[in-house]
Amino acid sequence: MRNRSSPPSTRTTTQGRKRRQNALLIALDPAAFGDPDGFTAAVDTTLSTLKGLPAADGVAGVYYPGERSAAVAAERSAKGLPVAPKVRRDLTERADELGVVLPEAAG
Repeated sequence: MRNRSSPPSTRTTTQGRKRRQNALLIALDPAAFGDPDGFTAAVDTTLSTLKGLPAADGVAGVYYPGERSAAVAAERSAKGLPVAPKVRRDLTERADELGVVLPEAAG
């Protein structure tokens, strides 16, 4: 248990605001709850039901935890990482100084 006199883990945003860092990780053995294949089937059914729900107005869809992050990771693996224009300019200038040829920016 964390010593209550120590401050929680915080991080400062680029705007100077403090933001707490929180995480919870739970690892479970599905076999502890019965037949692993039955557990997997129940999870698949639950996710199918969730994905079949109508999305709220103005929302692209209904997502389960980690789904959007996985989609972003797949897109970035295929297309590369987005780089802010100022960072791109700074990298280009530094690369020019060092004689390094930068890869083309993805569309």
